[in-house]
Amino acid sequence: MEQIGYKNVILADGSVRNMAVHKDEQGILYIKGAENLISLKDLVKITKDPALHVSFLGELDMDSLIKEQLEKTSLDPHKLREIIQKGNWATHKNDCGRVKEQCIIKGAMPAREKQYPIREGRDEIRCTLAELKEKGIIEEKDTLSTCLPIQAVPKPDGTYRLVHNLKGLNRVTPHDVRKTFDPYMQLRTMPIKKYKTCIDLANGFWSVPLAQESRAKTGFTFEGKHFQWCVLPMGWVNAANKFQGVVQSYLEGLPVVQYIDDIFFTHDCESEHLKTLDEVVTRLTCAGFKLNLKKSQLGRTKVTFLGFEVSDSVSVPFTYLQNITPPHDLLTLEGVIGQLQYISSNVRDFRNIIDPIMSLKKGLRTKVGQKLVTHNRKLSSQELETYQAVMVKIGANLVNLSNREHHEPLAVRVIVGQDFTECLFQNYDSKSLITCKGYKLAPTETRYTPSEKVLTTLMKHKDMMFALAGSQKIIIQSTDYMIKELRKDLLPQARAVLPRWAKWEMLLANPQIHVEGETKLKPDRKEVVKAIKPEAVYYTDGSKKTADADFCKWGFVRLLKDRKYQQAGQTVGSAQTAELTAVVMALADACKLKLKSVRLVTDSKYVKDGLDDHLAFWEAKDFQKTDGERLEHADLWTLVSCYKKKLQIQVTHVNSHTNGKSEDEIGNAEVDELVQARALFLPTAFLQNRSAAADEELVTFAHKNYGHVGVLRLREIFKKENISVPKLKELTARVKATCESCKVKGGAQPVIYDHLPIMCDVPGVHFSTDVGECASRGVNGHKFFLVIKDNGPGDQSKIIPLKRVTGNTVSMALSLHLPLTCESLRSDGGPEFKNDKVSCLLESRGIRHIFSIPYESHTNGIAERAVRTIKNHILTNLSSRWDTPEGVSELNVILNMTKLKRTEKKTNPEHVSVLQKGERIWVKRGPVRKGDCIKHNVSGPFIIKDVTGNVVLTDTGLRVHPHQVIK
Repeated sequence: MEQIGYKNVILADGSVRNMAVHKDEQGILYIKGAENLISLKDLVKITKDPALHVSFLGELDMDSLIKEQLEKTSLDPHKLREIIQKGNWATHKNDCGRVKEQCIIKGAMPAREKQYPIREGRDEIRCTLAELKEKGIIEEKDTLSTCLPIQAVPKPDGTYRLVHNLKGLNRVTPHDVRKTFDPYMQLRTMPIKKYKTCIDLANGFWSVPLAQESRAKTGFTFEGKHFQWCVLPMGWVNAANKFQGVVQSYLEGLPVVQYIDDIFFTHDCESEHLKTLDEVVTRLTCAGFKLNLKKSQLGRTKVTFLGFEVSDSVSVPFTYLQNITPPHDLLTLEGVIGQLQYISSNVRDFRNIIDPIMSLKKGLRTKVGQKLVTHNRKLSSQELETYQAVMVKIGANLVNLSNREHHEPLAVRVIVGQDFTECLFQNYDSKSLITCKGYKLAPTETRYTPSEKVLTTLMKHKDMMFALAGSQKIIIQSTDYMIKELRKDLLPQARAVLPRWAKWEMLLANPQIHVEGETKLKPDRKEVVKAIKPEAVYYTDGSKKTADADFCKWGFVRLLKDRKYQQAGQTVGSAQTAELTAVVMALADACKLKLKSVRLVTDSKYVKDGLDDHLAFWEAKDFQKTDGERLEHADLWTLVSCYKKKLQIQVTHVNSHTNGKSEDEIGNAEVDELVQARALFLPTAFLQNRSAAADEELVTFAHKNYGHVGVLRLREIFKKENISVPKLKELTARVKATCESCKVKGGAQPVIYDHLPIMCDVPGVHFSTDVGECASRGVNGHKFFLVIKDNGPGDQSKIIPLKRVTGNTVSMALSLHLPLTCESLRSDGGPEFKNDKVSCLLESRGIRHIFSIPYESHTNGIAERAVRTIKNHILTNLSSRWDTPEGVSELNVILNMTKLKRTEKKTNPEHVSVLQKGERIWVKRGPVRKGDCIKHNVSGPFIIKDVTGNVVLTDTGLRVHPHQVIK
C-alpha cells in the first residue's frame, strides 16, 4: 500500500489525531496509526465533506462522571474504576450501541396519515434528525411506502423531544400478548441487602436494528425530506416486549431485576457484588449495548430504581408528590393521574381517593367515525380545589412498605366496598404491609354478592399473589364474615356467570391457598362505624316444653322511655323457631314505632351468632346451604335481613336462669317468665265458687297467656280445661278493650271493613288472599288455587293448589303457608274465608282478619290482580302442568316478580263531608240478579252514630263504608 496523505481522525474516545491514509492496489483506503485502527464505517465518515459533519448534542464529560461514581460508591474505588474502564459507555445524548439481533415488524403496511404542522421546536428537531441520520439510527429515502406523523413535544426544561406517532402502525400490528415483566413485584419478593447497583442502558431501543423489510413501515417526513427508522422505534406497540426479551437473553442466570433498560441487583458481600457488576458490564458491552454512566448508580447503600427509593426497604420518596406539577387543563391532569398511578401501591384506598379527579377527565376524548377527537379545556377553580383535596388525601395515606419475608406465609386481606375493593398483601407473622392494590369494580361486578367481589379481587391480583407467596402458603382474610364459609368444594353461583365461577373454583382448589376463619388483623379506624345509641331495648325469648306437642311459645318485653310493653304468642316449630320468632316480632314492633336503632337482649347463642356473623353470608347464598338445600328458618332470617336494612341492631347475649342483678339479666328473667307460662293451673274451689270478677280475671289471664287470642280460641281453651265461663263473649270484649297489647294493634273486631291501609313498607306483616279457579284440572287433579300475596315489598307471596274450596282446605293451607310474622290478612267475605275454622286459626295466631267491602273489587285488588296474573300465565305457558312442583315453583317466581306500585288511595271527599252525626241513612247490601239487571239490596233506615275517616258507625253497631251509604 502506498501512502497518499494525512487526515484528522476522531477516535472512539473522542480525541482527534492526524493519521496517514493508505491505498491498496484495488483502490481501498486504509487509515493506520501508531497503535490504533479505524473501521470502514468510520472511514466513510472521515472521507465526507467536513461541511456536512454534525456536532453531537449533549456531549458528556466522562472524567467528571467517573469521579462522581467513585465518590458516591460504597465499593472499593480502584476495583470499581477497573470495571468502568471495561464498559462501553455513552459519550453524548443520543449515543447508542448496536446488537446483532434484528427485529421484524409483522402485519400489514399502515395507511398514510397527514403530517401535523410543527410550529415550535423546528430547529431542535432538524438538528436531532441530522444527528440520528449521522449515527445510522434513521436513513433518508427518495420515496416512502407510508407516512406516519411526527411532532415536537415540549419538555419541562424548555427543550423539545422528537415523538413519532405510530398509532397507525400499532393498529395493523399483531400485539404481543406476553405481559411485561413487573419489576416492582420482583423488588418486593427479593431481599434487599447492603450493596445496591442500578445500571441504565443508553438509548436501549435504538441498540436493536430493524430488519430491512420492516423499515418501510416506519416512514415519516420533515421539511420535504423522507426518513425511515433503521432501529427499533419508540412508540411501537411491541417495542417494550421485544427489547425486554433481547436484554433478558444476555443477562440470563444473573441475580438481577431488569425492567426494559434499567437493571438492579443487590448483595451483602462486596466481592460478590463486584463480581456480578463486572459480569453485567462485560455481557452488555460484548452484546453491543452502550451504558449510561450519568444515570447509573454503582455500589451504593441507597439507590433510586424506577422512582422508588431502595435502602433497607422499597418506598416512595416524599418529594415525589412535591415534584408533580399541578395541572391547568384536562391534558395535563391526565399526565398527573399517570404519575399518581405509579405510586398507587404505596397509598391505602388509592382507587377510592383518586376517583373524584378520574371523573373530571371523562369526555376528554370522543370517537368521531374512525378518528379520536380531543376536547381539552382549562380546569375551573372548583376542579382545582378538588385536585388539591385529592393530593392532600394521597399524602395522608402514603405508607412505607416492608419487604417480603420468605420464611413467613403470605396474608392476603380483602376489603370489600360497594364500587371498590382493596387487597392488602402482608407478612403473616409480623403483619408488616408489603403492598396494597385497589380495584374498581365494573358496573356488572358492583351487583355481585360480597363473596363474589372477594373472589373477583383475588383473580385480579392472582399473579401478584403467587409471585409474592413463592413456596409459602397463602392465607386469605377478609373483613366480611362470609370469607369464613369459602371452601374448596363446589360453591353455588349467585349473580356471576358460570365461566367466572369455574375460574374461582379452580383458584380455591389450589392447595397453596388457605382460608382463615377469624382475621387476626386489627380493623382500620376507617372501617369502624360509630354506633348509634339504641332508642329501645327488646328482651326476647322462646320456650318449648314436652306437653306443647308441635307448638312453642315466643315473647318479648320492650323497654322504651322507662315504659315496658310485653307481647307473647304461639307458633309451630322448635325452641329455636320460638327464639327467632320473638326477634322478628320485636323488630317488626320497632319498625311500627319508626325507631332507628334498637338493642336486642337474648339468651340464645343461635340468634346472637346469626345476627352478628352468619347473616351476611346467608344473604349472599340466598339462604341456601352449600349443597343447595334451603336453610333452616330461612323465612324468618329473610325477615330479619329486611328489618336489619331499616334498623341499626345491637345484640347482647346473656346467660339464662342466672338470677343476676344487672338490668339485662332482670329483663331476660322477666321475658323468660312470660314465655314459660302454659296451662291454667287453678284451685278447684276457685273454679266452683268464683264471682264475676274472678271470671274476668280468668279470661284476662287466658287471653294474655295464649297470645292475646279472641273468643273462639278462648272457648276451645276452656272446653279443653273443662271450664265453663258464662258471658264469655262480653268478657272477652271487655278484656280486649283494656289490654295494652290489643290497644297498640288498634283493637280487635270480628269484622273490619277497609279502614286499614292495604299496602305497607314492611315485608311479611300484612297479606291479602283470594281463591282462583283454573279453566281445566291439573295433572294432579287440582282445580283451584289459593293466593297469599304480601302487601309489602317482601318476596313471601305463595300459591297453593286446592282440589276443592272449603273452610277446612283454606284453613289448612293458611296454617301451613301463612308466615308467622303475619299480623293482618285481607280477604273478601266469601264462605271459604268467613267461617269458624279460618277465624279460629287467625285468632290463635293473633292475626287480624280484614274483610274487604262485599262485591267491591278495588278493596281487595292486590290479591285479585295476583289471581289474574296466575290465570294468564297458566293459560299461556303451563296448561295442565301448573299444579306440578315445577309449575308451582314457576308460579311463585312470577308472583314475587310482580312489583306493587304505591299510589295514593282514591277517596271521595263528598261522601265524608256530607255525612253528619244523627243523620238518617240506608245501606246498600250485596247485589242480586233480577232478570237481566243487577240491583243492590237496601236495608235501613239507620242513624249515624259516628264518622271516622272512611268508616261510618250506625246506631245498631254496624260499620259501613261511605260508598254503601244512601241518604
